[in-house]
Amino acid sequence: MLFTRAARSLSLLLILAPLCVDAQQAPPDASRIEQRLDQLLTAVAGMQQQLDASRQQIDQLQEQLRELRSELATGSTAAQASALQQSVQQLQNDDEILQAEVKQHDQTKVETASKFPLRVNGLVLFSSFLNNGAVDNIDLPIVAMPRAGTSGGSFAATLRQTVIGIEGRGPTIGGAHSSADVHTDFFGDVPYAGYTTATGMLRLRTAHVRLDWPNHSLVAAFDSPLIAAQRPTSYIAVGEPALSWSGNLWIWAPQFQSLNQTRLGPGTFHYDFSLIDPPAAGSSSAERQPNAAESSRQPGYESRISYGIPLHDRLFTVGAGGYYSRQSYSSQQHVDA
Repeated sequence: MLFTRAARSLSLLLILAPLCVDAQQAPPDASRIEQRLDQLLTAVAGMQQQLDASRQQIDQLQEQLRELRSELATGSTAAQASALQQSVQQLQNDDEILQAEVKQHDQTKVETASKFPLRVNGLVLFSSFLNNGAVDNIDLPIVAMPRAGTSGGSFAATLRQTVIGIEGRGPTIGGAHSSADVHTDFFGDVPYAGYTTATGMLRLRTAHVRLDWPNHSLVAAFDSPLIAAQRPTSYIAVGEPALSWSGNLWIWAPQFQSLNQTRLGPGTFHYDFSLIDPPAAGSSSAERQPNAAESSRQPGYESRISYGIPLHDRLFTVGAGGYYSRQSYSSQQHVDA
């Protein structure tokens, strides 16, 4: 702006200079003076208009600057208010979660020394039977048979089929999730001395120690044979699974399993292998002696392949399995199964 004023002063001096020179060199001419004055006035009027336009532009820019500052201040305040509101909401949520965790820890729970998750589950089952005839087992009637000298009927009640289980998860080992479970019931034997026969004795039912990768599992188990993956269930037959006298291979036995699965089309393809300590006739001694299968000095072998696809709310599975074991007897006779 100072440069503009200096330029205007210089222009005025340049316009007035010829007048002074003419005044010194020649007599004044009224018409020429008036012409020069008109030009001077016209130039001054143009500069005044430019000055007014510049002032107007400056005023507009200042007004825009004030509006921009106001908008920035308002936006910053709104952002601060929003951030403060979010912080308060987060603190409220954290407080609710903390209170829930405190209430949860106030409850009495089963804990492990290693602090890994442990869960107790089971089934308390009261069974009552009214039999119009003689049966093989009054608590778990499977076969009806004629017996001479009996009343031909019976009524019984028991809690021997109650199941108690413990499941736990362990650390991750080699990328595999470790877990274990054990289940017991009271169907092991019947105490005939000093207590009621409906009591039952504690028995190991099933147990597993697992390492699970996404598509592969290693399992040390006490469970039914690998080749008998499907078995019926019934609350009437828990101590001994249903259809156990009709070819259902349910007998629980120690085994080491390798379970594999892979996605194939719409379903899943399974290919499994297992080493098993197969059940066989053993000694009647009070101490455990090797049975005929264990006397062969080799385990039994199991393998099964299957393919399952989801069908509505169920799984449709087709599979085939194979099994081999050897039994050795004292008379040097061997029986292959």
